[in-house]
Amino acid sequence: MDWLRNFWRHFSFKKAPPVPSADMDAFYFAFEEHFRGSEAEISRRLADYLPYLTAVSAETPLLDLGCGRGELLQLAKKHSLAAQGIDTSAAMVNRARSQGLEVTKAPALPYLRKQPDERFGAISAIHLAEHLSFAELFALCREAYRTLTPGGVCIIETPNPENVTVGAHTFYNDPSHRHPLPPQLLEFLLQYLGFSHTEIRRFRPIEAIPHGKNQRQNEANKLLFGPTDYAVVARK
Repeated sequence: MDWLRNFWRHFSFKKAPPVPSADMDAFYFAFEEHFRGSEAEISRRLADYLPYLTAVSAETPLLDLGCGRGELLQLAKKHSLAAQGIDTSAAMVNRARSQGLEVTKAPALPYLRKQPDERFGAISAIHLAEHLSFAELFALCREAYRTLTPGGVCIIETPNPENVTVGAHTFYNDPSHRHPLPPQLLEFLLQYLGFSHTEIRRFRPIEAIPHGKNQRQNEANKLLFGPTDYAVVARK
């Protein structure tokens, strides 16, 4: 059998060396800059959440998980709302800090686990959930519930797989995405963990949904042209 072992030793494929984390960080920063949209555009989108954040204060601030460039934090600052963020990307953290924002470099779940009960008035995760395994998402939402004040709000936004273009194609543009999350699943998860007054909000259709000749065409048009993102907003 020596000849067989030698054969496989000669033709076996070696694992590619890991890409340095700094290189991946730089790539993902450039990826976000190219695909996500300008800071002004993202800020305009996130303004939809301002009515939910009115209760945050210096004692119970907003915590933005995966805050990226800091658009939501900047928006909160402009409206005199206390806010802080965390992100694992050094490039994103540096970008946010350069704007005078309070941002910590840390992964979301370990950071939340270190926080005391009822620490935050609001917790947001904008396009973070799709980067996590379901077990991680479950634990993250449970920790969010624990660390929110009574009446606090949890906002989780993610790509909307009800739009078939998103679910079958554009979701996978990002190599760090795990799997799409149907809105009903995410809403049920938050309800299961104790959140109440949940609502699903859908945003950013590809274009105005055309009116079909019958109900079947209308349903098909929703699948093709409907909202590309959604959020579940829930209260503790």
